Amino acid sequence: MRAATLAGSLLAATLAVTATAPSTPYNDLQWIQSEIDFIAKLQARLTGSPEHNILIDHIESELKRIGLHVYEDIIEFSYSDPPVIQPVLKVNGQNIQLSGWIPYSGTNSSSATGKLVNVVTPNITATPNWAAAKDAIALANLTNVALDYNTLFGAWSLSAPWPPQPGVPAISGVEFTNLVAAAAAGVRGVVYIWDNITAGLADDQYVPFQQANLAIPGVYVQSASAILHLLDAARSGTDASIDLPGKRVPNTRSRTLYAIVNGTDHTLRNETVIINTHTDGVNAVEENGHIALLNYARRLKANPPRRTTILLFVTGHMHYGELVAAPARATDLWLRAHPELWNGTQRAVFGSCVEHMGAVQFAEDFAKGTYEPTGGVEPEWLFAATAPLAALVQRLWSGAEPNVTRVLNPNTGEIAQSGEGLPLLKAGIPEVSLVTSPAWLLKFYDRGFDERTLVDTKALVRQVASFERLWNAVDGLSAEDLQ
Repeated sequence: MRAATLAGSLLAATLAVTATAPSTPYNDLQWIQSEIDFIAKLQARLTGSPEHNILIDHIESELKRIGLHVYEDIIEFSYSDPPVIQPVLKVNGQNIQLSGWIPYSGTNSSSATGKLVNVVTPNITATPNWAAAKDAIALANLTNVALDYNTLFGAWSLSAPWPPQPGVPAISGVEFTNLVAAAAAGVRGVVYIWDNITAGLADDQYVPFQQANLAIPGVYVQSASAILHLLDAARSGTDASIDLPGKRVPNTRSRTLYAIVNGTDHTLRNETVIINTHTDGVNAVEENGHIALLNYARRLKANPPRRTTILLFVTGHMHYGELVAAPARATDLWLRAHPELWNGTQRAVFGSCVEHMGAVQFAEDFAKGTYEPTGGVEPEWLFAATAPLAALVQRLWSGAEPNVTRVLNPNTGEIAQSGEGLPLLKAGIPEVSLVTSPAWLLKFYDRGFDERTLVDTKALVRQVASFERLWNAVDGLSAEDLQ
């Protein structure tokens, strides 16, 4: 496990990127590859971090270079700096191998110490007996449960059934939120043992990201030998300590950007289209949706749409737990601030969110203990809010898997639509959104790792082209045709 590097040490690595990226000419494949290279070099872009600000500045420069006016909304929040050194778990003075730490948890400058108390439950749906670990360090458990997308999602149409899917830490990791209950019971810190997951997948997962301050430190362990050591230590009531140094930076500012391309059809002057993505993330896929929006921006500038189209680049997705109350997300901040653009003088008749393009597929081999690329691409999570839009997507889409299109129905299924398209759906805006979610989506990667290997450029290009076909087709339809 690596500790996230502080901003100062990253600036030298990123200044060279910002010096070259904006000068790359728009030339489709060449330009798209330059954008992938750019964000791969930036790597993690937590909300409000210097790397995140560099990407926002870059997007603003690109929009202005296209010839669009750029508007901004500024948010203020408490930035949660990642640990400046490796987090440390000690049991009876002996270091225990960690796989990661829980975002927004920490110990500030001192250690959390106490007896190690076992509160492991038979399954992840059971609530640990936190009271048993009052004034102690709790040993809890988490299981990465395999998923059946055929029952998890509702669907309009599937050109092929979903293949078996591994557990997704972004989903199972939500159980880390019970740190709040642990703190309320007087627990000083929590060590989670995470099973049914390989080290390659577990290490440095940034989950759950949608939280505010969790009050006490939380770390997780995947190594089988470390887990056995912890269980033995808890049986004997051995002392444990957690050092998870981090800090909260109040009054941190971050920017949401948007550009408005005015429509040409006077009869549609009261109708708008909102196309959005978010700009913060942890790697070159989470998040790269800005590529599709910038590509479309230059098309719109050359050939203006019939309807006024708003291109929205949202900040705050990786920290929306502090900014809005569930089920709202970062885009809700913009919707609340600008009702006149979608629910007032002008009415949004269509929306579209772009996230996580070109994701390369990885798979676990538990016999070998490996997590490696399969040579394929990750199956898409592609949502359409209405039956007419689903039919349009089925006809026009040729994405990550050119011959496979699964159109999901966000109004049904066992879980809510992921990503920043959900606020559009909840606002009653007919929408089509891509939010493919590989199991590695929320992983930090070391500075020596080439994040370009996470992106299948050909798949990403197909997705960009599919979105453009879809958006152009929608611009030619009536609002009633989209309902």
